[in-house]
Amino acid sequence: MVMKNLQQVGETYGKNESDRTVASIISEARFARLDRSQSFFECTQHDHKRVAWDGALIGGDGIAGATQPLLGGYVPLRQRRPSSPYRLAKVIVAAFTERLLGDERFPELLVAGDDKSQDYVQALSKACELPSRMVHARDLGGATGTACLSWAYVDGRPSVQVHNAKNVTVHAWEDRGHYVPRHVTEAYKYEVQEYDHEKRKVVGVEYWYRRDWTRDAEIVFQPVRVRSGVRPLFVPDLGQSCLHNDGICHFVWIPNTPSEGVDGKSDYDGLHDNFDTLDILASVLARGGILNLDPTLVLKMDPDLLNMAGVQKGSDQSLAVGEEGDAKYLELAGTSIKAGIDLFNQKRATTLEVAQCVLPDPDKVAAGSVSSVALKVVYAPMLGRVGVLRGQYGPGIRRLLEPMLTVARQASRSTVIYFGEDGSQSEERLVVDLPPKVDEDPQTGKSTAVELDPGDGTIVDTAWGPHFPPTPAEQQAVLTTLSTAVGGAAFMSTQSACEIAMEMFGRDGGSEWRQFMSQLAGAKQEQNQMFADTSGAMGGAVAHTMELPSGAKIQRKYAPPVAPSSSSSSSSDSESQDEDANAGGHVAVTPAAASAIVTVNEARESMGLPSMDGPDGQLSLAAFQSKYAVPIAKAANAALGKVGTSPAGAAPGGPPGASGPPKPGLPGAGPPKPPAPPGAPPPHPAAAVPPKPPPVPPRPGPPMPPKPGGGNPFG
Repeated sequence: MVMKNLQQVGETYGKNESDRTVASIISEARFARLDRSQSFFECTQHDHKRVAWDGALIGGDGIAGATQPLLGGYVPLRQRRPSSPYRLAKVIVAAFTERLLGDERFPELLVAGDDKSQDYVQALSKACELPSRMVHARDLGGATGTACLSWAYVDGRPSVQVHNAKNVTVHAWEDRGHYVPRHVTEAYKYEVQEYDHEKRKVVGVEYWYRRDWTRDAEIVFQPVRVRSGVRPLFVPDLGQSCLHNDGICHFVWIPNTPSEGVDGKSDYDGLHDNFDTLDILASVLARGGILNLDPTLVLKMDPDLLNMAGVQKGSDQSLAVGEEGDAKYLELAGTSIKAGIDLFNQKRATTLEVAQCVLPDPDKVAAGSVSSVALKVVYAPMLGRVGVLRGQYGPGIRRLLEPMLTVARQASRSTVIYFGEDGSQSEERLVVDLPPKVDEDPQTGKSTAVELDPGDGTIVDTAWGPHFPPTPAEQQAVLTTLSTAVGGAAFMSTQSACEIAMEMFGRDGGSEWRQFMSQLAGAKQEQNQMFADTSGAMGGAVAHTMELPSGAKIQRKYAPPVAPSSSSSSSSDSESQDEDANAGGHVAVTPAAASAIVTVNEARESMGLPSMDGPDGQLSLAAFQSKYAVPIAKAANAALGKVGTSPAGAAPGGPPGASGPPKPGLPGAGPPKPPAPPGAPPPHPAAAVPPKPPPVPPRPGPPMPPKPGGGNPFG
């Protein structure tokens, strides 16, 4: 099938065309048109001219002669090779390429609904250096009107090559509307330096190069020497050819602009005459300025005397011209050069306007506003053209990557059988050699290499970023405006804020968010492990230094309050009281100490109330009262019909806890009593106040949920 197609292509010649080699493969009219357009980008549009700007002849080596040629007439300026050409065409193409695929402007490659395929496509783009290949293809597309690329897997490695559209012909289309070719041929001449035995020197010899792409194979032919009047015979080079049987032509055709034909338009279509005019103006201005710097000396004296004496110029020489003589330099008027510069600038501005290319002065842009809105206004004509280019090259990138992903998926799910010299067979799986994806564990910081999987995604999307991202000042202004509009409330999720911040630093927002959530979960787990014991109580597990007998259990007992002792009691009485208090194994605990030890749930359990859920139930009574002092005070005052947090019945300005004047008999209530008369019995010590009986626990009822804000821990 492949050889049949090649035979048809090689034999389709017209009559009397024996001197036109490969006529059916390369269209001479199309080649000449695209080659002429490309010459302005490569700055070779004047190389065919053989007369220099000063009128001297230019040899075959490109060097002008030293003498004026005898041409017998005036040579028009357009037929001379400019001495100072202005390479505006190259600047226009480079400006559009930079605005489309420049720094941080290459589109993001996405595969909706399949993260595996998306990672695989991004790895493919990185392995085959797709951004730099697309810049090269876009430069040729902007110069000729069409960008061409081919792709292949060479020893498992993805490879993308760029081709010049003037050397490429599409013989058949798979889908003409979407520019999907079925059979493509690339053919061109190239020169090789070889030794000629007859001439006994090294000469340049031309050869034909040919390469074909079909749905099943990629064929590279052996070089054929160009001979006048002899048709080349192309023989496939089996060592460089490949039969892949993918059913997909490994070639991508991208028109630079929408067009009715197969080729688009260049970035400077129809401006060739403008470029020639600019080159002429620049050369005239350069030559006039140079000649003006070396003016002609005019002497007003007898020519005979001048020939006899001669003229010596220079600051260390004197010139005698006589009393009636005169000497001066003949210079060009500066007004003519200024007028030429104005004309040149006007012609340059007109050319850029037609090409819709904006090349502002960097100093003026920096001196004015540099906000994204201002830059959009300045570059408005160019951004419209860049939008059209995005609509052309975005689908081209997809037509390149989608079949590469499909072929890689088919290869990863198939095997091949290798036969050894000893007759053994081995079955191996086909893989694409891509760098593995590195996943870093945020907990341990270790990196793990994960083999990429092509997944099941088939549709690749290109997400183009903004032409001019907002500046930090604009972002801050937007956030301030939105925050004011919502009354200072939060209006952005933490994940969105993380992704936006990471994009500013050139990192993957989704990956950073996943690492942040993983670190947060790890920190929370460590905190719970630190504060939780086997029973789930707060404070952590307590290890006793002495083990209890099997079956023994520690219980907390509450001792009755200790009776106050007088200061006149002897040490023996105190020791006896301490021994009595400790005789039963009980330790005297004050109410303040008990409130710092007893938890809320323990107190509720002693009263027959259910335990409180949450961490508040594990707080001590003192800690709970300190935490919810304000709600408890408000609730107590509300029960007494008072609003506020001050204790009910407290007199203004009095000491804390005082509700009126001091009562008689209390310290500070009156004058001190007189001392007892001699011989009176000493006063009896104050009797110990018996402990109050424990309160009767209320009848158990359904558990009550805690009130908002803490409330009363006892319901």
